[in-house]
Amino acid sequence: MFKVGVLTQQNAAVLPLDMAPDCIDDMYAGCRSKSMSLINLYGVFEWHANMNFSYAWAVDERNAKKPVHKHLQDDHATSLYIFTKLANIRQDFNTAVKTGKQKYSTDGFRFHFLYFYLTDAIQALNPNHSECRTVYLRTWKRFDQDVIDTNVRFGGFTWAISSKQSFEANGDVSCFEIQTCFGADITHYSSVNQMGQVLIPTYEVFRVMAVVTGDPWCGVVYKLQSTKKPKADQNCKLSQKLTKSLLGGGLLSWGGGNTLTMSACAVLLIINSFILLLTDWLVYRFKMIIAWPIMYMEN
Repeated sequence: MFKVGVLTQQNAAVLPLDMAPDCIDDMYAGCRSKSMSLINLYGVFEWHANMNFSYAWAVDERNAKKPVHKHLQDDHATSLYIFTKLANIRQDFNTAVKTGKQKYSTDGFRFHFLYFYLTDAIQALNPNHSECRTVYLRTWKRFDQDVIDTNVRFGGFTWAISSKQSFEANGDVSCFEIQTCFGADITHYSSVNQMGQVLIPTYEVFRVMAVVTGDPWCGVVYKLQSTKKPKADQNCKLSQKLTKSLLGGGLLSWGGGNTLTMSACAVLLIINSFILLLTDWLVYRFKMIIAWPIMYMEN
């Protein structure tokens, strides 16, 4: 089975290593407070549209670690816990982030809440980008090797570790030795019990210093060094576009733009969304309570 798996990967398409031009890379520089307010408002609607994520949050937030770092809240801790625990959520989220540039700040991208709180958590845990560290990432994928002396980004949130022995499947096709200065240690908040876990944001840029083949621990090793200069083409675009969406073409059009009517409609809409979301959570939890004895008897 192991040999078949390796053969499949060897025949797989070679993936590019580039600047991930289609990824979401907002780092909220200069607009954090405004963005957080918008996210907390818009998240109500987004959660109702993204039920898999809202169910996961309802079930797992009780298991998340309590924040012990300055500026971190429960939402940060729960976001980190869910990202590290649920592979399906992590995969769907990173796929959406890597390809979501044109959908950002629209309902086509359904992870604004998770994206913001992961990004904000990383920045709170490494606020001055002064804690550079070397981490490792192992994969079963094949990447372009003609990339020495080029700049690259991962395009998604990269979960790496300070040891060559990964906590996930020990892929040995393509591996990365990464010096990151924007990544942060998330070990305390992870669902995985292993030291030295680091989460790297989408906007960090790396220089490919070397590509080593035949290394004992991996077939191809890419050695990356942070340029210490992030690339955030969409910085604060959320604040600009989402404000217009919520308060421009949406709420302001109600009642002919009357301030009192607009405010009343906005409040009612928010309350209604909370009720809908809470109802869905309660229904889900009731189903889990009903299903639990059946699952127990089957086992």
